[in-house]
Amino acid sequence: MSSSPAVTDVVLRVRGVNKSFGGVAALSGVDLVIHRGSILGLAGANGAGKSTLINILTGQLQPDSGELSVGGDIVSLSTPREAQRLGIGVVRQELDLVPDLTIAENLALGEERPFQRGLRLDRRRVREAARELLQRMGLENDVDTLVRDLSIGDRQLVAAARALRNAASVLLLDEPTSSLTPFESARLFRVMRALSDEGVGVVFISHRLDEVVQLCDRIVVLRDGQVAGEFAATAAELPQVVEAMVPGSAAISRSDRVAVLGEPVFEASALVIKGRTAIDIAVRRGEVLGVFGLVGAGKSSIGRVIAGIDLPQAGTMRLHGEPYRPRSAAAGFTHGVAYLSEDRRSEGILPHLSVRENMVVRAPRGVARRGVFDRRAVAALVRETMQRLNIKAASDSLDIRSLSGGNQQKVLVGRLLAEDLSLLVLDEPTHGIDVRAKADLIATVWDLTRAGLGVVLISSEIAELRAACDRIIVVRSGTIVRELSAVTATEGELMSAATGGAS
Repeated sequence: MSSSPAVTDVVLRVRGVNKSFGGVAALSGVDLVIHRGSILGLAGANGAGKSTLINILTGQLQPDSGELSVGGDIVSLSTPREAQRLGIGVVRQELDLVPDLTIAENLALGEERPFQRGLRLDRRRVREAARELLQRMGLENDVDTLVRDLSIGDRQLVAAARALRNAASVLLLDEPTSSLTPFESARLFRVMRALSDEGVGVVFISHRLDEVVQLCDRIVVLRDGQVAGEFAATAAELPQVVEAMVPGSAAISRSDRVAVLGEPVFEASALVIKGRTAIDIAVRRGEVLGVFGLVGAGKSSIGRVIAGIDLPQAGTMRLHGEPYRPRSAAAGFTHGVAYLSEDRRSEGILPHLSVRENMVVRAPRGVARRGVFDRRAVAALVRETMQRLNIKAASDSLDIRSLSGGNQQKVLVGRLLAEDLSLLVLDEPTHGIDVRAKADLIATVWDLTRAGLGVVLISSEIAELRAACDRIIVVRSGTIVRELSAVTATEGELMSAATGGAS
């Protein structure tokens, strides 16, 4: 919890804000107060209205009614530029960095005027300013590195660095730690506390409620577009926060896990990935194998090789005891191996297409005959999957971009569940998913393992790994450094192995 002193200065106020889309209310009479030098936690299930509120506070959307005030003055944030001028910075869940530009160029993007000399951009000054922002974030990356060459976690921290350019009054962070390990999150938290000490009002949106309690002064819960409650940010209040978010929700419980493990469905021996130390891996039928490591440790690389997206430099792989060496994701999929990427935006959803089209894009079994879709079969499959995963969408004909991030993720999971698979590789599958959706997803994974599927679950969330998995392997510098039982593993043991500290 932030150690900033209690203050009464209101830096931003939301009063009676309403916003609807197509007659459906996204926000209804929302009141919110952000104090100077405090950290406010904003919690809510997927579709609660959090992203809509952030878009209004940053000038991306305008409210249908209600008012906003910054520093006591009523304002109309008609454009993102107006919000930036008033000192409002934002770090979004879906990053808006340009992959083919360098870190320095991304940090200066849209703010080039201070670096111009006549009609030319002073690139030396751009780099210097970028180094200062990275230093403030605790990052040591070369500012000339292309963003596409960064890990997802480092991209998140670069996006946070860019937001610091404008956050003179308020910094809004929408799921900023969803791609970060605990170590990287702690670094971001230090920056957030330093900003609050400087008088900036911080709003932190996260489904990781333990982080909200650790960092914030108070918590406001949104549910169905309305404020459902305000709470002190303490562990004692956490059950009430969860109940306000999702009434009747249940946390993930290992008591529901009954694992019946069979013979190995996948085996890898002396596997060399990106020139690192050879590793051995085995996943059995009915097993959930967890993979944990810090950002850049190489855990995602293992999943990508298993699925055929990347090729190993050496070693052998076997599937059901037979040689397995896919040379593409399509080849892996043909063998019954599917992969869900952590980068939902770039490698998952198909923008401009509907929820239904995104879910059946692979033409899963039973919905097509001789290359022609059976419309009734498609409708039945999509309806069943949406009910099974509790996907919130008014219609399956909606553009998938109109769904919340968590519901988009569930559509991608649903796409895979419709297939006849042997091995499922999930890379950060609960990225941006709320408490109930996370429990639903893990229960679905367990259902699949009971049918004999093997699952590799790559995650930065230790609590999730301990709850969902049977075994956990820890990866550091591309090497498997430890294997533990998920039932007995402690957070300290996992973090110690991931960082190279003493056990």
